[in-house]
Amino acid sequence: MLALAALMAAATIPAPPPTIVSAAPDHVSLTVYCDPNRPPGNAMALRRLSDFALVTETRTATLPASDAVLPFEGVLDYIVPVSAIVTGLPAAR
Repeated sequence: MLALAALMAAATIPAPPPTIVSAAPDHVSLTVYCDPNRPPGNAMALRRLSDFALVTETRTATLPASDAVLPFEGVLDYIVPVSAIVTGLPAAR
């Protein structure tokens, strides 16, 4: 009887969604934005950088029609989460 109860309890626990991994980018580009106030001909002050760069990656992953976990592996730990854009998904239900 105890085994039947354990089997029934296990049957009601949903399986976790699959994890889909895209471990490496298909394409990477770099855009460097320079300080517009730096006088022409002046070298960048490497100790006081006011320039910054934007790294853009394109990754491909095949997702199931159901729920899935899509981790962003191989990217910097301090990525701004809201800057991630996922495209190619069907319209929301």
